[in-house]
Amino acid sequence: MNSPKVSVLIASYNHERYIGEAISSVLEQSLTDLELIIVDDGSADNTVAVARSFDDPRIFVEALPENVGACGAMSIALDRAKGQYVAVLRTSQSESDK
Repeated sequence: MNSPKVSVLIASYNHERYIGEAISSVLEQSLTDLELIIVDDGSADNTVAVARSFDDPRIFVEALPENVGACGAMSIALDRAKGQYVAVLRTSQSESDK
């Protein structure tokens, strides 16, 4: 398999409410030569289930057994990236949602 043009990375923790929209946003881009790497940082909600509900071979989901922190999860995602370019998509709660 050829390497994708772009690796899109998402490090997520308890983002069940946002992860589906984030994934859809990536998949709806006009550039289709991409991989989407999601590293879940030990979420206690259904983030992983939502991420795995998408049936697209370009998506890779890794669920960490425990929280290692945002930097650790992003480092793991970056290690898995095979694209010529890397894009980081940040899913986060607004202050009013916390």
